Amino acid sequence: GQWHLAGGGGNPGLTHRAKSGQFESLALLVAAAAHDYQHGGLTNAYLSSARDPRALRYFDQRPNESHHVAASLALLEDPRKRCNFLAPMPRQEQAAFRKLVADLILATDMADHSRITADLLAAVTAQKAAAAQAAAPHSHSQGHGLDAPPSGDGGGGFLPGTEAEAVLALQVVIKAADLGHLALPWDQHLTWVKRLEEEFFAQGDMEKQLLPDSPVSFLMDREKPGVTKTQLGFFQFVVDPLFKTLGNAFPGASPMVAAVAANRERWSELEKPTQAT
Repeated sequence: GQWHLAGGGGNPGLTHRAKSGQFESLALLVAAAAHDYQHGGLTNAYLSSARDPRALRYFDQRPNESHHVAASLALLEDPRKRCNFLAPMPRQEQAAFRKLVADLILATDMADHSRITADLLAAVTAQKAAAAQAAAPHSHSQGHGLDAPPSGDGGGGFLPGTEAEAVLALQVVIKAADLGHLALPWDQHLTWVKRLEEEFFAQGDMEKQLLPDSPVSFLMDREKPGVTKTQLGFFQFVVDPLFKTLGNAFPGASPMVAAVAANRERWSELEKPTQAT
C-alpha cells in the first residue's frame, strides 16, 4: 500500500497518483540520484572543524546533506538547464515533492541513523502486535464485519498508518540504498569498501596538515587500521539493525537482506585470524 504525501485537493490526477504510489516513488528516485550531489569526499565533522563555507552556510547542521538538497533542487529549478520536470505539477504538489525529497536526503546523515531505524522498528512491531491481536479467535466475537478497517500487514509488509510513518519507511529505504554496496557480490562490495577507506585516509591526510592540533578522525589515519579492518563492528552497530528492520518491514527485501548477511559472513571469516591472535 502507498501513503500519498502530496495532498489530494480534489484533483483526479492526484487521486490516481495516490493509488499508484507514483508520487512517492518518483521522490524516492530523485532523492537517491541527488543524495550525494557535489559531495566533496569530506565528512560533516571535518567541514565544521575546518569552518568550510558549507558548514558556515548551514550553521553546522548537516552541511553535506543540506547542500545536496539545496544544490540539486536549485539545479532542477534553473531555467537555463531546462530540466524542471516538476513544472507541470500544481504548485502545492511541487512543494510537497520538494519537501519529501529533502526529508529523504537529510535522512542519509548517519547522525540520525539509530533514531530512524529504531522508530520504524517500533512502528512495525506495534502494527504486527495489533494484527496478531485482531486475528486472535476472541476478536471474531467483537462484531467486526467486512467493513472493519485493516489492523495489520496481513503478512504482506508494513502499511504506514500516518504520513510520518510513511516518510519514516521511505527514509529507511533510501538509507539501505545509500549502503547498497553491502548487498553487492563480494568482489564489488570489497571494491567499494576499499574506495571508502581511501577517501577516509585522504581526509585524514588533510586533517594532519590543516588541523595539526586535533586528533585525526576515527578510521581516517592511514597509519592505523581503516574501514577494511573494522567491518564487523560497522555491521554490528549500523548495518545489522538497518537491514533487519528493512526485512522486518518489507519481506520483499529479503534477497537484499540475505546478500548483506552473506557479505557479513565473509568479513567474519577474514577477521577470524586477527581475533585468534
